[in-house]
Amino acid sequence: MNARACWFVAVAAVAGLAGTRVAAGPESALKKKMERIIVPTVEFRQANVVDVVKFMAEMSVQLDPEPDPARKGVNFILNLGSGGKDGAQVDVPQVTLRLRRISLLKLLDYITRVANLKYRIDKHVVMIVPADAPDGPLVTRIYPVPPTFGDWLRRAGEQEDQTADPFAEAGLHPRRLGAEAHKIRHVQAGAGNATALLAQMGVPFPDGASATYSPAISKLIVRNTGENQAILAEILAHLGAGL
Repeated sequence: MNARACWFVAVAAVAGLAGTRVAAGPESALKKKMERIIVPTVEFRQANVVDVVKFMAEMSVQLDPEPDPARKGVNFILNLGSGGKDGAQVDVPQVTLRLRRISLLKLLDYITRVANLKYRIDKHVVMIVPADAPDGPLVTRIYPVPPTFGDWLRRAGEQEDQTADPFAEAGLHPRRLGAEAHKIRHVQAGAGNATALLAQMGVPFPDGASATYSPAISKLIVRNTGENQAILAEILAHLGAGL
C-alpha cells in the first residue's frame, strides 16, 4: 500500500448499495479517468480477488496520465460480505484472466464478471460487492391485505407440488422476472411461506430480504429494496381482485 495508500480498502460487511455495472452518470469524471488509464498487460491465474483489486489500485496510480500527483489513481472499496451463518468465512473469489492493452474500466468489468461481483462508480470511489448484494438499501413496508390472503397463501403452497404453475389455476397472471438476472434467492416453499411464493411470482428477494404475513392484523410485512417493493405493489394490485 503506497502512493495515496492506493485508496484500496477491503471491508467485511455489506451495507445496502445500489450496485450495477454503470457509472453515477454519463459525464462521470471518474469513469472517464478509468477509460484513459491503459494497462499494458494483465495475467492472473487463480489470483485472490483481493490481490487483483489491489493490483488495479496500484496500476491506477502508476499509469494515470493526470499531471497532478495528488489527483492520480482510483479509489477502490472491495466488500465481499460478512460470511454465512455460524461464523462461516467469506468465500473469496479467484480470478484467471489474461489481457493486453485494456482500459482500467474494461478491466474492472471483466474482473467483476469473472468473480461474480458487481460494481458502482460514484464520484470519488469504485465500490465492488457480490453480485447478489441488494441493489439499494433494504426498507420495510407494511401492506394491508384482505383476510383471504392467508387462505390464498395456503392454497398456493398446497398446489406447488401438484402443478407447474400453482398460480395459473387461480387465474392469476403475475409478472415473471428472470431468476438468474435478478439473483432471486429461492426458498423451499411450504404452505403459508410468503417469501418463497412471492419470489415464485417474480419478486426478487436478495439476501436479507423477506416477506411475512401476519393473519392477526391482516398485513403483509416485507423487507426488500425500493425497486422490488414497487414490483410487489404491482403484483398485489393485480392479485387484489382474485383474493
